[in-house]
Amino acid sequence: MLATPETVYGRALARRLNDLPQAKTPVTLDLPGSSRYRVLRVGLGTADDASLELGLSLAETEATLAQFDGRVAVGGLFFLGLSVVGGAFLSRQALRPVAQSIQTAKRLKPSNLSERLPRTGAGDELDELAGTINDLLDRLAAYHAQIIRFTADASHELRSPLGAMRAAVEVVLNQPREPGVYREVLSSLGEQCERLTALVNGLLLLARADAGEMIVRLTPHDLSALATDVAEMYEPLAEELGIQFHFECDSPVSVVGDPARLRQLVTNLVDNAIKFTEPGGSVTLRVEEAGGDARLVVEDTGVGIAPGHLPHVFERFYQADSARSLGGSGLGLSICRWIVEAHGGSIEATSESGSGSTFVAVLPRAAVNSERNSAYKNGHA
Repeated sequence: MLATPETVYGRALARRLNDLPQAKTPVTLDLPGSSRYRVLRVGLGTADDASLELGLSLAETEATLAQFDGRVAVGGLFFLGLSVVGGAFLSRQALRPVAQSIQTAKRLKPSNLSERLPRTGAGDELDELAGTINDLLDRLAAYHAQIIRFTADASHELRSPLGAMRAAVEVVLNQPREPGVYREVLSSLGEQCERLTALVNGLLLLARADAGEMIVRLTPHDLSALATDVAEMYEPLAEELGIQFHFECDSPVSVVGDPARLRQLVTNLVDNAIKFTEPGGSVTLRVEEAGGDARLVVEDTGVGIAPGHLPHVFERFYQADSARSLGGSGLGLSICRWIVEAHGGSIEATSESGSGSTFVAVLPRAAVNSERNSAYKNGHA
């Protein structure tokens, strides 16, 4: 019978086993042909005892393990490189909005705030941050435009009276004049100085208000009493201009506010109403309660406000053509809005061209105690 490789290895294994001592632990043998067997020999230690010898070739297993180790090493290197490339790509894609935002921020300038950060629409934190920054840029752009417009309008309003004063002085100094002419020029200069003073005071007030430097002292005061004082001051002027002036207030209405600013609010609204009311018309000042709040209402039968101008009447330096012809500065209603908002209230205007205007300021009302009621009835409020 021909000998097979298994028979050859078996004989070699038997010869090697005969040389081994009896043992109960595995023994590894190297045989010809680089074959390796793992053998366990069991015996009783005497010549008459039987023994059991088992062997298992490890060559194929070791070859498989070596091949597996190689594949694992190659696959590990491949997946490591793929992870590095994929991670770099994904991180680049994830941080692309940040890079775009940085480039957009570099393009922003005080003279150009129109750039906005890109939004991905993913709704994640980066997208929400971009939206928040865009909202901030919108507010900054609006405030910057307001500052530019404010500066330009202020320069224009200051230049007009200064130019008139300079022209008047040059005309008078050009040649000798009668004393009466000098008095007329000085009177005109005085009026222009008053206009400039009012304009500068208004500018300073609004500038300090924007900077948060205006202090409003909120204490309980009777709005009816303040309105009464203003009505008494303007009644002679209205009568002189042929305008009927009405004041309506049935009971004291106490509000929490700064009396100086509240008086300025009432004065500006009444002065504005009289200015735009023609002779034969009427102006009504009314203080009332409504829903737990105090309402200051000023109505007139003047020229009214066109629908296109009405939404802008509280903007600084905004004036319709009729207002500019009367020499106003365009700050009175802006100051009124600031005063009302500083007191936690609101103000609105309704009007129609040729049918007069109505301004309503709503202010938080304070409790009126019995002592203030008694003082008001006795005329000491």
